[in-house]
Amino acid sequence: LPRGATLLGTILSSDKTNISMMMGDRVAHPLLISLANIYMSMGLKLSSNTFVLTTLLPIPKFAYKKMYVRCT
Repeated sequence: LPRGATLLGTILSSDKTNISMMMGDRVAHPLLISLANIYMSMGLKLSSNTFVLTTLLPIPKFAYKKMYVRCT
């Protein structure tokens, strides 16, 4: 690192979330990011906006759930 640079710790968080019941019961994993040096009492308040939505990873529904793939 160059002289005077600062490292910032980051926290990545994800949890399975229902997006919409009216659109075919879709489920996704939102990936949230935050800085590690924020006090936990402040970070857990919804109004503080300490976590930022980075991406929304969809969970695909497969037609055949018990189909296995063989590697040869």
